[in-house]
Amino acid sequence: MAFWDRCWLAACFLVSACLSVFASAHVGWTFDEPIYVRCGLEFWRTGSTYELMRIGTMPLPVQVATLPAAISEWVTGNQWNTWENLDDLKLWVRLPNLVFWFILLLTSFRIASRFGGALAGRLTTLILVLSPDLQGHLPFATTDLAVTSCILLLLDFYATTRHLKWRSRILIPALLYAIAMLAKASTLLFAPLCMAAITFTGWLQNRESWNWREIQVRVRSLIEEQFQIIAIGLSLVLIICGSDFRTEPTFISWAHGLTDQIWKPWFVWLSENLAIFNNAGVAIVYQIKHNLQGHGAYLFEHSWPRAVSYYFPILFFLKFPIPILIGWFGMLLRTARTRTFNWPVVVSIVLWLFTWNCRVQIGLRLQFPFFVMTIICIGIWLSEICSITTRWKRLTIQILIGCAFISLAWDTFRVWPHGSRYVNPIGGGIQEGYRAVSDSNYDWGQGLPELKTWKQHHNRESIDVWYFGTDPQILQPGFRWIEPQSWQIRSSEDFYNRVNNRTVAISTTILYGCYVRDPIWLSIIHDYRKKIPVDRTEFFLIFEN
Repeated sequence: MAFWDRCWLAACFLVSACLSVFASAHVGWTFDEPIYVRCGLEFWRTGSTYELMRIGTMPLPVQVATLPAAISEWVTGNQWNTWENLDDLKLWVRLPNLVFWFILLLTSFRIASRFGGALAGRLTTLILVLSPDLQGHLPFATTDLAVTSCILLLLDFYATTRHLKWRSRILIPALLYAIAMLAKASTLLFAPLCMAAITFTGWLQNRESWNWREIQVRVRSLIEEQFQIIAIGLSLVLIICGSDFRTEPTFISWAHGLTDQIWKPWFVWLSENLAIFNNAGVAIVYQIKHNLQGHGAYLFEHSWPRAVSYYFPILFFLKFPIPILIGWFGMLLRTARTRTFNWPVVVSIVLWLFTWNCRVQIGLRLQFPFFVMTIICIGIWLSEICSITTRWKRLTIQILIGCAFISLAWDTFRVWPHGSRYVNPIGGGIQEGYRAVSDSNYDWGQGLPELKTWKQHHNRESIDVWYFGTDPQILQPGFRWIEPQSWQIRSSEDFYNRVNNRTVAISTTILYGCYVRDPIWLSIIHDYRKKIPVDRTEFFLIFEN
């Protein structure tokens, strides 16, 4: 990498890192972060990953995030209180996410520059830094950017070692596959699909020599390679995650519920004596079951109790900034017209097709591998059209690209520090986007600090809060948490009697989302949707009763 390319990469990283650090102070805890912090510190104190495996979370990002806090505990001898003093841990646990962000920028630069030169790498990293959603998720101590960076690193190495010996061609990709699996269980499907797409691209580029026998040989070779990489990678994951050497209650319950009298005693004995849990297999099985069962979905004030196939393709049109959407279509049109495929384009297309089968539909963050790979393709395409020889055409294109980057930068900075709630004008824009999208696409539970500021500025001693999230601030004096599980409401009148003459703040994911299913509470939600709020924060609509 040339000196000026290193300077460019360093500048992009430092700008985004500064934005992330300052955003951390203003953005509350997301839904997933508090439990990650508690489980991560528990691991560093006891060596156990039991709770992480139980909720289907792979340990690497959580362990990296909580390592500085754990070091401070070892040095001072004082343990962090993750309930009362969780806010004091924000910078400690969010800053390490920059490690994965740097890997993502560096790997994206390498991939793009390999196909479009240094200009493609520079344009790609600039788009990544100016992407509102990526910049918005950078301050969070979560797993989505971590797994994206690990998958990119795996694909970059896999694509450049196809002609090398077994150690470089199989063993090192298997190690990288294990690291990506330790970041998130979705690697189990994402990585093999992407690696197969890379291999298929190589076949396309040499399709003149194809015959039926050669196709059989190549397919067999691909299956063998994939099997070796996955088998070695999964074995390493099981070893690294270890086990608490406990029995599994669900396995015992299943065994006792069997009706087959021949096999039942054997399975009962096995379940009660097989003390190998909790291990990585538990987390992987949890995520597989989660995806098979699906999740509720929400788009444009309509919710579904289960996943719908077109959720993500529509979501991309609502969450991608307009310049990136235009770049995406331009890249696809160029690919279709010239019929020249490189592996980033093929991987991007394969990942887009795969989104139609993804049944956990709770945010664009779950498709960050596709999003980042698409940005890499756009960077390559932009570098190619910038090389047009005609002077006036080249100047016109450069002006248009400059305007696109200005628009992208404006979108990012006007939504900062809450970039994760970005919605483009197709979805209603930033202020009204909560009507079109929900969950981590807009309100992921991070809005309590802002609501607390609103309460203080308006001199309210106490307000009722119907909240989507797990931030412990909700338990502080001044907030009365509306919990459907504990509020014994038999009719909507009971609810209105309890909130009579009080201020009610409802988070946008509760008001416009798929999480309220009880008929009584759902009718209350529909009533509030018809009311005009007296005020709002970024993530809460505020009503007077």
